[in-house]
Amino acid sequence: MSVEQQIIRAAVKGEAQIVLALGSRSPSLDVLNDSGIAMIAAGRGDAAVLSSLAAIGVDIDLPASQTGLTPIMWAARHERQAAVQVLLENGASVNSNPIIAGTTALHHAAMMGSAAIAVALMDRGADVNARMEFGSTPLMRAATFGHTALVELLLTRGSKLELRDRDGRTAADLARMYEHSDTLDILLKHGAQLSARSPWRCLIDKINARVTMAQHARADAWGRRVQP
Repeated sequence: MSVEQQIIRAAVKGEAQIVLALGSRSPSLDVLNDSGIAMIAAGRGDAAVLSSLAAIGVDIDLPASQTGLTPIMWAARHERQAAVQVLLENGASVNSNPIIAGTTALHHAAMMGSAAIAVALMDRGADVNARMEFGSTPLMRAATFGHTALVELLLTRGSKLELRDRDGRTAADLARMYEHSDTLDILLKHGAQLSARSPWRCLIDKINARVTMAQHARADAWGRRVQP
């Protein structure tokens, strides 16, 4: 078994000290980077293994070739706070990568309602008004999923109420569309204004909201299946 295979095996088993020891045997970093082992450790929340991988030179900020997700995005998506912290301490980027235009770890934290992770990211310079490919901001993500406390937090850190996604919807419009009344109340108290919508548009929005939530439920189920 090659030294790279031994490192990957140890990392999968959560043996951080063995990973560190094997790193002294000059493994091929290209092989280790291509293996996606940092993504696996990030998704599992194995902060010790991530620290060892970073120490031996593995790129802990490398986007996955198929999805474009970086380890810190994957850790935020799975609410792995300790892993996020280790990744930040080892130089992981908190803002967009060239593969997924505009998408950041903060978008994933906002979608999951992870306030502690969101704070850690913002404290390291995450752009609270970063725009995903279709124009969504972290505030819009939090509003879409009804994470009221996180919506309030993002507003205190400079999130803009007036920004719109590619369909012209603000965070308040999305809170209304997905029927999160508590979230909508907070946004309105902070000065948000709802866009005018015809009864037909409101019906289409409700249908789209149900389709979107069903898609996210399927994506979550898939994520749980592929999570090692």
